[in-house]
Amino acid sequence: MTQPILSLAYRTRARPAGLFRGRAQSLAKLVAKRTGRSFAEVSVAVVGEAVMRRLNATYRGERRATDVLSFTYRKRPAQGEVVICLPVARRQARARAHTLARELEVLLVHGLLHLAGFDHEEPKGCAKMRAYERAVLGAGLIP
Repeated sequence: MTQPILSLAYRTRARPAGLFRGRAQSLAKLVAKRTGRSFAEVSVAVVGEAVMRRLNATYRGERRATDVLSFTYRKRPAQGEVVICLPVARRQARARAHTLARELEVLLVHGLLHLAGFDHEEPKGCAKMRAYERAVLGAGLIP
């Protein structure tokens, strides 16, 4: 199994202290182990709403900021980018009554699963993806 190379870039003015703090690499390794898929290089970009709105409009045809987008550049071993919208993550963390750091972990795992080839458009795929999310993040911790 390939050791994932994760790079984290903030493309927003806000840089919450302790964001991910080493957990991103551990989560990528755990996703790879649980799914049996391997990662090469993954960039994680934390962006504001304007950037996410633009990306979502360009690539999904939706004019709103979403919480996370994944862009696959190579399938095996997976290489790509996970883009997380910080303001949306903050709102979701409050709504789900957990910390921003936890919400960012949830979104990162979700994005990594997309890079690993999983999707949630169909009920069967959704159930499988949720099972992996729970396995990685811990049962009962995912809303």
